[in-house]
Amino acid sequence: MTLSVARNPPPAGIFLNCEALLNNPLLSPVCSVVKCALEMKQYMHVATYVQKAEAIRGHDTAVGAGGLMTQLRCAQGLAHLANGKYLFAARIFINLPADVGNSVVACPRDVGTYAVLCALATMDRAEFASRVIEGPAFRELFSLAPKEIQAAAQDFHASRHGPALAGLASLRPVLCLDPLLADHLENLMSAVRGRALAFYTQPFSTLDLTAMAAAFGLDVE
Repeated sequence: MTLSVARNPPPAGIFLNCEALLNNPLLSPVCSVVKCALEMKQYMHVATYVQKAEAIRGHDTAVGAGGLMTQLRCAQGLAHLANGKYLFAARIFINLPADVGNSVVACPRDVGTYAVLCALATMDRAEFASRVIEGPAFRELFSLAPKEIQAAAQDFHASRHGPALAGLASLRPVLCLDPLLADHLENLMSAVRGRALAFYTQPFSTLDLTAMAAAFGLDVE
């Protein structure tokens, strides 16, 4: 099979650890294909080969196999994010170990950011609380995310929607520089605003626009 070289450089955070690949002859061919698929932005192939790796992993006891699966699952999350499947991406990122940066050049800080943004944009209150705020699987990775991201998540969970949205807005200039997030940032921010409005209005049969504006830090007009 001949693979053409991608014209544009791949997004930061998708390169797999080559040393780990060499130490595992069963998973290394699959990882190599996933790496090529990510570089070429052929995200459909990522899911296919991660499934193949899962099947291999069930019979693989070689040292480093678990670390390679962390790489592949992170790659799958990145592919979901790139395809706009934010809920799937969030659920994968949230379950990754905090040492994901040791195997994938997507540092824990970035993975934590992706997880929180995707979760804010898609999860209902119960799932967000159980997986992001209270979930033990994500606690360490969450602590490595930028403080502004952590604060926005905590504010959103506490129904402080105005500060949460303001905190995310303050990060926009930085997040726009992320090559993976750049094309999705507006969609994610819009979804977060929409969910904040829906959660705020849900308990009420009538609304006081002045109070609502104050809650979101906006003018009535």
